[in-house]
Amino acid sequence: MFDGTLLRQKRLEKKMTQRALGDLVGLSASAVGMYESSRRLPDVDTLWRISAVLGVPADRLCTGLPHPSVELAELVASLRETLEKADEVTLRGLPLSWEERRLFSFRLRRALSELSSPAEERKEKRA
Repeated sequence: MFDGTLLRQKRLEKKMTQRALGDLVGLSASAVGMYESSRRLPDVDTLWRISAVLGVPADRLCTGLPHPSVELAELVASLRETLEKADEVTLRGLPLSWEERRLFSFRLRRALSELSSPAEERKEKRA
């Protein structure tokens, strides 16, 4: 369920008025007010625009629950597995070839490796 109270809280944290948020996402200030009071529910496109402007995941605006912390290596492994097993993967509506999927997976592994090296060096310095 959409959480209008959380929307209001996040908007205020960004020190934005209803009008300012509305201008950024293509809504009137009164529409923002209706969403915040839960008298109206945003459609999916509007929800995504609001979440992007406020920097809050769209699903959090719907549930109001905080997101648990995530181990990046586990997240990358899950994404790589999905890339390998999915019948089709698209990017902006266009299907990716198997080679493009493999290249993306490789780059994910390399990025994770590059991030891991400095973290391991930091651990060694602390010890």
